[in-house]
Amino acid sequence: MANQSTVYLQGKCKWARLQAPDQWGNWKLNLYPTSDSMATFKELGVENTVKRDDDGDYIALRRPTQRVVKGKVLGLSPPVIVDKEGNPIEGVGIGNGSDLTVKLDYYSYKSPQGDSGKAIRLAGVRVDNLVPYNPSNDYPEELKKVVGKLNEQPKQQELF
Repeated sequence: MANQSTVYLQGKCKWARLQAPDQWGNWKLNLYPTSDSMATFKELGVENTVKRDDDGDYIALRRPTQRVVKGKVLGLSPPVIVDKEGNPIEGVGIGNGSDLTVKLDYYSYKSPQGDSGKAIRLAGVRVDNLVPYNPSNDYPEELKKVVGKLNEQPKQQELF
């Protein structure tokens, strides 16, 4: 891809969905960047907005499972996830509060309407300090209410 470079940001994460894409076909996480990384992010001039919650300012980072280039659908691989020594890790749930260094693809684009701009896409994640995923802490309160006592119900009996 022309006009592409790499940017690294550091911070704490919440709501990491890196093992399986969400219902919209994205691997994603919310990064609460360090002050240096926030300054770097603001210099990029991308349309991503900085959001705020009770834990502070964060940036929603994502990587789609596919994109369309010249009318053809191209699949994208999941973001690479490594530990602090650079060894690939799989099947590990990254819990809220984990310290990460994220690798972003930073690139120029031109829309079909002729607009141009700059964008970022999540490429990889280094887990510097893992807080293991804990459903009782990392599960959103809204979903806990929806699920209720569903998990406590008896298992379905096999009919055949």
